[in-house]
Amino acid sequence: MQILEPAVNRTGITFCKRQTNSPSTHRDYQLHNQLFKLIPLLMGRIILIVFLGFSGCLVCRINAQYIHEILEYTPAPGQHINAAAGTPEAAQSIIGTTTGLVSLGAFGGFISFRFEHPVANDPDHPYGIDFTIFGNSVGNWSEPGIVSVMKDENGNGVADDTWYELAGSEYHKETCDRNYLVTYTNPGGEIAKDVAWDDNHGNSGFVYANAIHTQPYYPSNSFFPAIDQSEYSLKGTRIYAGIDSSNNTLINSPALSYGYADNHTRGSFPWTRPDNPDTPETEGAGGDPMDISWAVDSSGSPVHLDTIHFIKVHTAVNAQAGALGEISTEIAGAALVDAGTG
Repeated sequence: MQILEPAVNRTGITFCKRQTNSPSTHRDYQLHNQLFKLIPLLMGRIILIVFLGFSGCLVCRINAQYIHEILEYTPAPGQHINAAAGTPEAAQSIIGTTTGLVSLGAFGGFISFRFEHPVANDPDHPYGIDFTIFGNSVGNWSEPGIVSVMKDENGNGVADDTWYELAGSEYHKETCDRNYLVTYTNPGGEIAKDVAWDDNHGNSGFVYANAIHTQPYYPSNSFFPAIDQSEYSLKGTRIYAGIDSSNNTLINSPALSYGYADNHTRGSFPWTRPDNPDTPETEGAGGDPMDISWAVDSSGSPVHLDTIHFIKVHTAVNAQAGALGEISTEIAGAALVDAGTG
């Protein structure tokens, strides 16, 4: 049996500095002894619009507030895997933006990434929020993913230290299973087939195939050579799925209170202006705001992390939603909080 754990990766880190306290829609930067002005476009894209004479020199990376690098992408089986939203290329689409899209598949599928520089746990950030993760949640439809963070404690630039889960609203409930493991078995073939699973509690079931997505749902060797083509296991915390499928034409998966990716609908630009996780209203960027202070260790005890370097998200639910297929967390991007946009 193959049990997959996150791999590691490393690159050099560069930094981006704002030159002036200009309004959130017009920001001034220095590059090669010139002052230029940037205007953020919708969905996190930024363009250079004008150069002005200025002295001094700072190095700037335009998209420093967004995901900089994907460290690992290991999905669980699902209707979007081996297709547009379920390939390594799809994982790369969430870099530098909030409008990419990658599916993590059924329970346990995960992606890990980093920003361009360490993320500070700053209580002076609006609502104490340090970063926001965006998915494709709409209306009364949530596919929650659990978020974990890691500090580069040994200073080697590699994600090989300890992952700490951010304890969301469901973490301390009896329905939360912190040591859940699922094994998926490859049905084989070149078309969609039900993928069997069994868990460490003696339960079993299927990730069911449907007529809309006809490709194989088990991650293929061509896209995911590290995944065993017979069976593999994924593990992590599992939370209860409050799915209402009493009406097969209007299936609901209500949003949880706070602390999960792909759980709340996106709000409005700028994406660096976080929502208040303690209220149901969307006051800012929407999506799912995260506070590093929610970190807990494997026993559930709070952990103080002044900064973190790596972030991981895994699908937190093992459930089917009728005609809509398996619950599968999707990620569109992430953004650091701008302390000046509260």
